[in-house]
Amino acid sequence: MPFLDVHFEVQGDEELVRAFSLMASRVDDWRPFWPDIAAVFYVGEGARFDSQGFGSWPQLSDGYRKWKMKHYPGEKILSLTGDLRRSLTNRFSPDTVYEDSPRELILGTIIHYAKYHQYGTRRMPPRPPIDITQEQVNEMAQRAIASFAHYADVLGFGTET
Repeated sequence: MPFLDVHFEVQGDEELVRAFSLMASRVDDWRPFWPDIAAVFYVGEGARFDSQGFGSWPQLSDGYRKWKMKHYPGEKILSLTGDLRRSLTNRFSPDTVYEDSPRELILGTIIHYAKYHQYGTRRMPPRPPIDITQEQVNEMAQRAIASFAHYADVLGFGTET
């Protein structure tokens, strides 16, 4: 899976932006924030699978579509057994990659065929199961900001919600 480096910025009062950036840069351990960030990823992945790539995944070839309808009726694109979907929507699936450290969160799947869907092959077009949207990045940033506000409140700093 490709490395995803997510950055966010806060716009508004210049002093607030500077203070928030300084606070974020001094956080040594982001692990308390990671579950909320991961939840945004998992919900987004569920929506991606439900909508078949938000309508962007190419249709199946005629031959494979007919075979799939016969052997796995009702299953959508990128869903045969449900393993790939589960691994990208449930932190506790046995095939899920969830590796957190103080300054890094890695999310993904160990299912070997996911890379073929992500990038395609000579015979199969790409149908990326992972594609972080700008809305997800914004939601992740909002959750981080809310977590910072919560911790500031706990420490006795007054914040507005």
